[in-house]
Amino acid sequence: MLSLTVLFLAIFLVQGIQCSTDSNKPSYNYTDTGGPLEWYSMDRKNNKACSQGKIQSPINLDPDTIRTLAPGELKINISDVDIKPPKLLSSSFKFPPGKGYLTDGNSTYELRQFHFHTPSEHHIKGEYYPAEVHFVFEANKGERKGVLGVLFDLVDPESPDTDSPDTDSPFQTIFNHIKRTRYSSRSYPVSFRELGDFVRASDVMTYTGSLTTPPCTEGVQWYIPHDAILSSVGDYTLLRKLLKFNA
Repeated sequence: MLSLTVLFLAIFLVQGIQCSTDSNKPSYNYTDTGGPLEWYSMDRKNNKACSQGKIQSPINLDPDTIRTLAPGELKINISDVDIKPPKLLSSSFKFPPGKGYLTDGNSTYELRQFHFHTPSEHHIKGEYYPAEVHFVFEANKGERKGVLGVLFDLVDPESPDTDSPDTDSPFQTIFNHIKRTRYSSRSYPVSFRELGDFVRASDVMTYTGSLTTPPCTEGVQWYIPHDAILSSVGDYTLLRKLLKFNA
């Protein structure tokens, strides 16, 4: 089963790189001095869309009006991978070639990487969620992108209608690996099979928008399952401590 642990660490590494990949360029962040209102001024040539774009993401989603794919229409396949827990704390959250694909009708995208945001970037009917994970795909290397965005909600341990997140979450095994072996040099297998099952069984909202970070490139096709994945309060707290505020 997929665990939240590996995913969360991976995100932490990716986010760190997003903020400081090139020492010659100003780093972006989510504060007043480097936040979204400043992204264009940091690189006026490459970040023009951050200020002047017409279809920018994230957006507030309304399931009643947005285009929605029925269960099974969005095809997703992500192969098992071996991940070293320490690498989840750096930027090596990139998938090897051929490890994942997303297909919507005649459009097929190959998986490149994934990362987390806390809280969620997208809202549903004005409501934000505790976290959101993005799996970034490309139709061709460096060309049109598709992003699968999965929202997270917190499980109510007192609810009789809720299964334990330790056995129900597509990300739980990853999270468990990180808790136990954060500094281990050993590789651990991670399966995304449950994530694929979750997506295939879901109504998936879709729209054309942009990257949510510089250069804010437009023409990105977004896919967001209507239902959120449930996470325990403990797992969410660990994620939040690793990422801080990054949405």
